[in-house]
Amino acid sequence: MLTRRETLQKQLDEWHKAGRGRPMDFNEYKKFLGEIGYLQPEGPDFTVDTDGIDEEFTTIAGPQLMVPITNARYTLNAANARWGSLYDVLYGTDAMGDLPTGTGYDPARGQRIIAWAKAFLDEVAPLEEGSHADAAGYAVEDGKLTVALENSSKVALSEAEKFVGYRGEAAHRPLCCWSTTRFMLSWLSTAPRRSAGPTRRACPT
Repeated sequence: MLTRRETLQKQLDEWHKAGRGRPMDFNEYKKFLGEIGYLQPEGPDFTVDTDGIDEEFTTIAGPQLMVPITNARYTLNAANARWGSLYDVLYGTDAMGDLPTGTGYDPARGQRIIAWAKAFLDEVAPLEEGSHADAAGYAVEDGKLTVALENSSKVALSEAEKFVGYRGEAAHRPLCCWSTTRFMLSWLSTAPRRSAGPTRRACPT
């Protein structure tokens, strides 16, 4: 495979060197790629067997990156690529029904996203009582998530196992990870950063 790759690269290099200074002809280039076997004709439909593959990859949609395991930095980046920000997705796409307008942060859109995210948390990680919409702060006490409500009371999750970890100072708005049917979500605070819109990152693996 490596020999074939090296051969293809040499042919590509030679073709580009020979055409230096010439306008690119896409059809000619595509024909050349087919002649050397770089491009292959589309084959029949097929299926891929995923038996024996980790649940992380078979049940959770996300980027699949192939990296050399001998390079720790590449491997870590590939693992972290599967984590994202729910706030970023909602703010920057039409998932809420419309696209963001303008170049600056839209406070009204931010509030819509926060409200949606809190309702979602109520669905996937409900509190013993109250709502995430009433949360004034989050902290980790004795390894368990404690949610301070606006009425000064403190509550826990109705299902403690939904809280799977955190990063940062446990007593000061930790970055938390939640798990529900293999779904991970990050939550940091009840308000977005006004400078660049709501951005929250999930815990790295």
